[in-house]
Amino acid sequence: MANMTHDYGQVESKYGLVRSMLFPIYGTDQLLTMAVSAFGLLLVYFWSGWNAEVDVPSSIGAYIGFNIAMWRSTPCSLLLPADKETAVVALLDNSRLIRRTPRHNEWMSVRGRLRRWDTDTIRVSPGPSGLLITGRRYDLTIIANTALGMRIKIVRRPMGEAPEWVRDAWIGVTFPTAQDSAKNWKGFGVLSMPSSALLRVWKMVTGRTTRVTGFIVNAQTAVDLLAVTRPDAAEWWRDNAPELLDGKQRLVFDAEACEVLQEPQLTGV
Repeated sequence: MANMTHDYGQVESKYGLVRSMLFPIYGTDQLLTMAVSAFGLLLVYFWSGWNAEVDVPSSIGAYIGFNIAMWRSTPCSLLLPADKETAVVALLDNSRLIRRTPRHNEWMSVRGRLRRWDTDTIRVSPGPSGLLITGRRYDLTIIANTALGMRIKIVRRPMGEAPEWVRDAWIGVTFPTAQDSAKNWKGFGVLSMPSSALLRVWKMVTGRTTRVTGFIVNAQTAVDLLAVTRPDAAEWWRDNAPELLDGKQRLVFDAEACEVLQEPQLTGV
């Protein structure tokens, strides 16, 4: 299933480039999703009286979105050094989007059953050539970025609701991150974040969130690293935002405050 001679950190398609481009379907769940999507578009056509001005743009958008989803869900393999097993297992166990299954060294997406695809399973297999991981392209890229040392350093005062002296304390601290570049995120301030999950969902739906372009970092890891140089600032986080320090929550540092220290060379088809 995988080429065991490739370099560490490469995310490789299980079926190759030609197979992925010509027939990007990898299981009955994906085939059913495609069929339901096509049926839905036909219903829209009939309902609107085949109005081309309305339907053609939406159809093109749906087609592009579907193919992007398929590409992100391509069955892939990733080979890492054997000594990365502990870090990879900890990353998977602490993720809010993945849960461990009863099988040894296997994890599954926590998405709803109707949306689950065959490629949502992540398997970790130690071997003589290294740590072989199989799963979705999207998941494996995050694992590779994290395990191979993608790191950022805070070089300016980051945005946020914490006091200025607390935010200044981040300067000089280096974090591991699962991203290979800055991305757009929506969330809440650490002090104004609603305590109720239902209220957070409502504010997300109504657009009352903070938009930041930057890098996400595990909140508990960030505060633990901060405590090495500024224990007083770390104590502020523990006193004022303890709900963020369960190992599964994340902080976003805006791109202008960050310097990328290392970019793993990831390739894939």
